[in-house]
Amino acid sequence: MRNPRLLAPCAFLLAALVGCADGESPFTGGGNEGGSAPSNGGGGNGSGMGGEGGTNTSTISSSDGGMGGMGGAADGGMGEGGMGGMDPCALGCPQDLWDVDNNPITGECGCEYECEQTSADTDPIDEDFTDDNCDGGDGLVEQCVYVSASTGSDATGSGTREMPLATIAGALAVAQANGVPAVCLSGEDYNESVNVVSGISIYGGFDHLDPDFKFRRKAGITTRVIATGTVFNVASITSDTHIEGLTIIANQANGGGASTYGVHMVNGNSQGTLFVRYNVIQVGAGANGSDGGNGNPHAQSVAPGGNAGENGCDGCSGAGAGGPQTNCTEFGGKGGNGGYGGATGQNGSPGSGNAPVGLGDASNGCFGSVETAGTGGNGSPNGAQGQSGGGGTAIGTVAGGIYAPSNGGIGIGGANGKGGSGGGGGGGGESDTFCNSDRGGGGGSGGCGGLGGNPGLGGQGGGGSFGVFVAAGKIEVADNEITTASGGAGGDGGNGAAGQTGGTGGIGGGSADDADAGGPGGSGSNGGAGGPGGGGGGGPSACLARSSAATFTFMGNSCTTGLPGVGGGGGTNPQGGLGGTGTNGTASPNLQIN
Repeated sequence: MRNPRLLAPCAFLLAALVGCADGESPFTGGGNEGGSAPSNGGGGNGSGMGGEGGTNTSTISSSDGGMGGMGGAADGGMGEGGMGGMDPCALGCPQDLWDVDNNPITGECGCEYECEQTSADTDPIDEDFTDDNCDGGDGLVEQCVYVSASTGSDATGSGTREMPLATIAGALAVAQANGVPAVCLSGEDYNESVNVVSGISIYGGFDHLDPDFKFRRKAGITTRVIATGTVFNVASITSDTHIEGLTIIANQANGGGASTYGVHMVNGNSQGTLFVRYNVIQVGAGANGSDGGNGNPHAQSVAPGGNAGENGCDGCSGAGAGGPQTNCTEFGGKGGNGGYGGATGQNGSPGSGNAPVGLGDASNGCFGSVETAGTGGNGSPNGAQGQSGGGGTAIGTVAGGIYAPSNGGIGIGGANGKGGSGGGGGGGGESDTFCNSDRGGGGGSGGCGGLGGNPGLGGQGGGGSFGVFVAAGKIEVADNEITTASGGAGGDGGNGAAGQTGGTGGIGGGSADDADAGGPGGSGSNGGAGGPGGGGGGGPSACLARSSAATFTFMGNSCTTGLPGVGGGGGTNPQGGLGGTGTNGTASPNLQIN
């Protein structure tokens, strides 16, 4: 509707075509604006200029303003026409309104999204969900590969908001191939362990079902990434990379002494920072360490015995042979040969223990008294038990980019026993008118010394429960809610095995007629028991665990740690040995390992 305006009397009678009478002053133009809809301006009075066209306040951007009003007549002439109205949508969206749905009939001038722009080019994803550049959502909407576990497909999806992918792994591959710097995840569960790519950030909290703008990031949308052992594996960071806005759930790792990690960073350099921010991180317990193995028992519990000496002989030629030296580590000494005729029997030889040897007997005359040569000395001393292994410590080390638990020490094997010495050879029998020459029996060789028992192995240290673990590189851990579980218990140390019992000495050769019997060999001494293993150290629990090679910022986090793992018990052995007990682990919000 045109704005109301006043008309002069002469103008009323002559309309707009006739000027006023002489002496009358020219009238001014008509009303300046038309109605709110597209309309024409008012007519001019007298020689005044016509009014401007009506202003267009339509929300349809294609509407035109109204025509200018007709100029009034001045002295019979036509006044100048009014100016046409302007289209307010011709210059685009009104202030603080934006067209993000590409629909010309939604909102004012087709601009339905109300947003105050603070930056035209940048919009870092933040915990306040602020859309700095007003492109429809927090973050740079067109610089993200989108993922939905329920509606996406790695086979047919392209990673757009309309055609998302289904897995984080698939999205990282597409982002890497196309130079896209981020992956944006819907508010769903993703059951996968993720291998992070340097320079490609991963963000959660996007509503893939938003009716106005798919994948708009907003509060109340929870993205959970769930895996066993490690959720995010970060091999190396050389450019800035973000892991933000997620719920990270790491279930307990499998395998003895394995650690559980929410985020596990292996390496990096000073050029790139890994940002772990605005997440909820829930980490399961470290795995218990395995028990140390017991020392293996020897196949034969008793060491080999000595060899028998050759028997004496009535009227035979040659000396009776002593038992040969035993073939073993801790050997027994050879038995002495028996004498022949009027010859004295030989002394035995020493075994490994260097015990006194059996002495050979002198010969006997015809009808002489028959005796037994000297017995070889027993091996000595018995072997000592092995040293026990020590217990593991409260904190392990970083080795190969992972947490290496503190294992219990391995016991030391028991000391060997010593071999016995050989028995003496029997003296021979002399010949005369009434007697033949007789040979004495050979001495028995000494028994082998028993081998020491094998040691028990150390118990394995317990694994850690780590919210974030950094072996090397640069990291910022900020504004997270981190909860860890207990460290794994250390395994018990293994038991040391018993040492071998020493072998018995070989018997001496028997007497014959006038010749003496050989002496028996000495027995070997017993081997010592193996040392028992020590118990493994308990595993740690930490919201951030790091080595000295890491450069870190740790601020604004809520941290709840679990209990330290309990150290394992030491093993035992048959001689009363006891391995060291493992130390309980440690719990700390911010733990330096080495």
